[in-house]
Amino acid sequence: MTNHVASSIISSLLVVLILGGIQIMKAELAATRPGTLIAGILCSVIFVFVLTAVSNMQMASVGDGARAGLLEVVVCMLLAMIVAATVHRVSVTVCLLLCIFFAFILSTIAHTRYGVPLMQQTIVAKKKK
Repeated sequence: MTNHVASSIISSLLVVLILGGIQIMKAELAATRPGTLIAGILCSVIFVFVLTAVSNMQMASVGDGARAGLLEVVVCMLLAMIVAATVHRVSVTVCLLLCIFFAFILSTIAHTRYGVPLMQQTIVAKKKK
């Protein structure tokens, strides 16, 4: 049995730690090009952990059948982009691109792990008269 509450708490703690590190190092990250890229990467990691926390909270409260939908993904992405905007404008762009990439990767992993079946095609043959 998966412990969704513990996973949600750990993901939330990691978000707080990364967010605190970004805010402490904000001036150093904004000063250089590699720093702005690193800030965007860290904010996209925040997106993954926030989405994990939200999804696990849903699964703990509703049940194992709950899945994160488009609304949750967009809200988590906006939250990560707001954090990136506190550092630099370029960090927002890097964060957006990596969030889209990570959302695609997470979706692919979920489809292979949980095996969402594809609809079977039905072939209708014409009858001869």
